[in-house]
Amino acid sequence: MHSTRGMTLTLFLHLGLFMAMFNGATAAPVAKRDDLLSVLSNAAGIDASSIGSSITNLFKSTKNFSTSRVVNSSVEAALPIVQDPEALMKINPIITNFVQSPDDPLLYTVTDTLDVIGLHPTTTYTAKFTVNPDGLSTDVNAGAGVTTKGHWTISTNANGETEVKEDTVLSGPSIFMPFIQTTTEDAHNTDMDNLVKLINDNAAKSA
Repeated sequence: MHSTRGMTLTLFLHLGLFMAMFNGATAAPVAKRDDLLSVLSNAAGIDASSIGSSITNLFKSTKNFSTSRVVNSSVEAALPIVQDPEALMKINPIITNFVQSPDDPLLYTVTDTLDVIGLHPTTTYTAKFTVNPDGLSTDVNAGAGVTTKGHWTISTNANGETEVKEDTVLSGPSIFMPFIQTTTEDAHNTDMDNLVKLINDNAAKSA
């Protein structure tokens, strides 16, 4: 059990690590989270292994949001695009690299590069994809207690139009949830716009 001083230091390490990862508040913004965590924990004399596990449940919040758009395509023509993990990652404006696991073709190591007040911190995380009959599911562990679970679907809506939709469950530390949610929703709205363009362009070429 940590002393009061140790608990206070742990809390500040949680906050400092999260701010460094998302806001670039570090002298070496491209450093890996694990390296940064090791440096911070060693400086404070705290076991690094206890920090990663405790931040996951520290004031955790969960938010749900959805985005949808109508596309000028049939469900049959759009479905292969929605089911393609690499197609979805390529249209994401902040993903700068992804590497497929040699052991699991649906598991990727992904690198994001953010643009925060002129700084460009990077973060690397794992993303697991599951192909479904109506689309694709994503399970992302972004570190620092932040996870997202998404479900992309393509279907015919009540008006007979082809509609692409994403339902997202976002979890993370409550104190940073307003920033995390705003950043995530903005990124996913851009993803959706780019996906619609990709689907529409593909349909136009096939016409």
